[in-house]
Amino acid sequence: MGVQVNSEAELPRVQILSVPYAVVASEALTLAGRKAEEFALLDSVRDTVRQEVKTQTEEMQGSRPVAATTSTANVIPKYLDTNGTLTDSSLAESGGRVGIGTSNPSYLTQVHSAGGHALIQLTNAATGSGPADGAYFGVLNGEKIFRLYNLEDASISFYTNNVTRMTIGATGKIGIGTPAPNYLTQLHSDSGHALLQLTSGTTGGTAVDGVYFGVLAGDPTFRIMNQENAAIDLFTNGAPRMTITAAGKVGIGTASPSPSSLLHVAGNATVDGQFVSTVPTGTPPLAVNSTTQVANLNASLLGGMSADAARTRGIVYLGGCDTCSPLADSDDQKTIYFNVVGPMTIQSGPEQ
Repeated sequence: MGVQVNSEAELPRVQILSVPYAVVASEALTLAGRKAEEFALLDSVRDTVRQEVKTQTEEMQGSRPVAATTSTANVIPKYLDTNGTLTDSSLAESGGRVGIGTSNPSYLTQVHSAGGHALIQLTNAATGSGPADGAYFGVLNGEKIFRLYNLEDASISFYTNNVTRMTIGATGKIGIGTPAPNYLTQLHSDSGHALLQLTSGTTGGTAVDGVYFGVLAGDPTFRIMNQENAAIDLFTNGAPRMTITAAGKVGIGTASPSPSSLLHVAGNATVDGQFVSTVPTGTPPLAVNSTTQVANLNASLLGGMSADAARTRGIVYLGGCDTCSPLADSDDQKTIYFNVVGPMTIQSGPEQ
């Protein structure tokens, strides 16, 4: 083994042997048979080594201080320049919580900005690294709105259990259960119900509470169901237009349809087709409460007689004169005018 310090001449080399301890036990305190004090450095070499160590230590202490120039608690210092000057950084640690922009973070990680945006930006090689690249989330300066931004022409996907649950497409369409929604909002289920349930503190929040609409598994029927003992109201322009009561009565123009009718229309009704009644014989198919004459009423029966029977008895039109009101049982008129076209024969007969 040889020893050389800096540019000094190398000291005489000494061979070091390795032998089992038991063989040289008598020389355990020696090295190659020589005592330790015999290997003490010469004074000149010792002084040179000491001076070199002192010089390097002074240079290190002079250019790289071991403490920051400020004393803010919890703040992690940083180098201010290449000379090793330290100052406070924006990072802090307190009780295992990391703060960016705050020395007293409230949670495991807190980002705070006293005068600018408080945002975290995420970029990669595909997005680029500019301020308008990638994605960011946080709050803008002077706002309280939490923003989640994808600055790229791409969607935002939400995952649970390593499966896509919700997607917001680049055009703003929202898909639940599908990564490619077709419309502004699409709910899709490959194997279960595709339903949207609405509940409140009044209805309760179980599976049989509130209302839902959608399609059941294996059933293409669109369903609107109120699972509560309450009505379904349809509104336009802020006013109720149609009501389906809990008993199944339908009201149009009224929120309180008649309990004796399945359909109650409060107002005029226009029908372009036929009224078809399938009630059995003996039950009037049409009940009219008003006694007002109905103009242009074309009925198959008149007073229980067919039109042919009525013509046979000479009762084709009985309504007073062309300008007078229809006759009533209380009228005291002595003359009855028959409005006919062509010849007319009047014969007397037994009272019917």
